[in-house]
Amino acid sequence: MSGSLQSLSFYRCSDEGLENLSKGCHALKSLNLGYSVAISDRGIASVFRNCPNIGTINISYCRGLSGVGFRGYTSSLSYLEAESCMLSPDGLLDVVSGGGLEYLNLHGFRRSTELISWVELVYAEKLRFLNLRIVRSLTDDSVIAIASGCPLIEEWNLAGVPWS
Repeated sequence: MSGSLQSLSFYRCSDEGLENLSKGCHALKSLNLGYSVAISDRGIASVFRNCPNIGTINISYCRGLSGVGFRGYTSSLSYLEAESCMLSPDGLLDVVSGGGLEYLNLHGFRRSTELISWVELVYAEKLRFLNLRIVRSLTDDSVIAIASGCPLIEEWNLAGVPWS
């Protein structure tokens, strides 16, 4: 692969494919992995380990990811599309803990109330766009915590959220 490649889209990629890709694309800044249902946190970790400039990533519908593959590698991450993903509370914390995230799309997030509190998002202090459309596990307390912890939010989609 090209050492100067900066943007790439894959469809139905595997962990092995991600590992091979990441070894030859160190300049990669943007990666679209939407619908790559065979990838796991191992593949994501290899991308971040070998491609330190990743700023944009799309993992929408990659339901095999918990998010822990982002651990320790998210300082350059500013844009994440994660529609219909199943990130764990620890995984979500790993995603936002790098401190640079400005755009986060979790439309249709697939975790139940007892599994995630949403306070993990307060670590995303630079967040400007947040899409939580059709996120059924959101509570009033979660919304208050996010609003308090993310003071730079300019656009926040809460359509389809069931309110108590």
